[in-house]
Amino acid sequence: MGSTHLTDTDCADDAVLFTADPNNWANVLHNFEASSNTMGLHTNWLKSKIQNAGAIVTIYPYINNQAVQFVSIFTYLGSDVDSSGYCNSEIHRRLRIASCIMGQLDNV
Repeated sequence: MGSTHLTDTDCADDAVLFTADPNNWANVLHNFEASSNTMGLHTNWLKSKIQNAGAIVTIYPYINNQAVQFVSIFTYLGSDVDSSGYCNSEIHRRLRIASCIMGQLDNV
């Protein structure tokens, strides 16, 4: 890049992190933050979400004095991902969307 200096803010987007111990989230997120910073990336912890599959969390992580939100369902690339591992919520969501569209069609 030579002498080029970039001044825009770059963000780490759509990262998936895993840990075997759900109470280790703070350490995992701190390591992620440190790794991203070495590449000039910044994480918006207010927008970040944690989803646990079948684990009970007793320690909620705080990064830069901001709590990271835990969710049981979130939409990723247009599909609902549920912590239970079942797709019932996704099926119902798609049925609601289809019903709404069908309701908007004119009678023939």
